[in-house]
Amino acid sequence: MGPEVEVEDGAPKRRATLVVLVVLVALVAAGAVVYVRWIKPYVIDIPPRAVDAGGVTVLVDGRTRGWGSEEGPTAGVGVMGELGLVGGRCVGFVGPYGKGSVIVWPEGTSVTGSGRQVAITSEGHTVHLGDQVEGGTSRTRSFPGLDDLVPDACRDVPMLDVGLGS
Repeated sequence: MGPEVEVEDGAPKRRATLVVLVVLVALVAAGAVVYVRWIKPYVIDIPPRAVDAGGVTVLVDGRTRGWGSEEGPTAGVGVMGELGLVGGRCVGFVGPYGKGSVIVWPEGTSVTGSGRQVAITSEGHTVHLGDQVEGGTSRTRSFPGLDDLVPDACRDVPMLDVGLGS
């Protein structure tokens, strides 16, 4: 055993408690820095938006997906189809059968042009109406805050989150 330490007025015990307390405060501060610097920027949600481009509506989700999001990483599936106007108004996948699906684009998507000349740039890819598009979806069915922004012509059509970077 080590040398005996004489405890006088509990000083060594207070010192050990103080050291433990300082270490805990340092760990909490380091965790806060990591959160603010590297994690929080990926979690901040921006309000969803419906961009009207000359009678064509492009829906953009404000939530962050994947690592750092409130949902955490999600498994996805591949999707493909022709871009067109679903319900005559909203950009989505169209086809010869059924109503199609309105695409909800990820945050960061930009819209230029208008009407049938609309261009959508998302995750480094630019697409136009009539293009065959391949991407991925997490098959999200709920888009809080976006439901009220969907034009009446597209309300009865399923919405599908689609990322082109997948």
